[in-house]
Amino acid sequence: DGQSEHNKLGSTAVAKVVNLYIKGNDTMGVMMRILQVMSEEYRINFSDLHVTSDGNHFTCEVEASMFDMDKLGKMCMKLRKIGGVNTVNVTKIDGVEMRCDCETFVSVNS
Repeated sequence: DGQSEHNKLGSTAVAKVVNLYIKGNDTMGVMMRILQVMSEEYRINFSDLHVTSDGNHFTCEVEASMFDMDKLGKMCMKLRKIGGVNTVNVTKIDGVEMRCDCETFVSVNS
């Protein structure tokens, strides 16, 4: 059973599980900005977060629940604009392989 959220009209929206792969230059504060955009601006719930760094570059794999799929492309584009972020890919939605970058996701879903 998925998480649900009531909107103003009383209908229930079901959250989808979204997996993202984010890669970039490991600069001071870049992860904080990424997490801030995702959690505060787009209000997603993280279920898994894995970050690795070699000191120069980082990779971040995120699994999160998202209610408003229309905002996924916009969130990816906003993440891509953060200084130091080079790649933002949607890898899965509800377990279905996507393998597309944020620009492709936005154009397909607009």
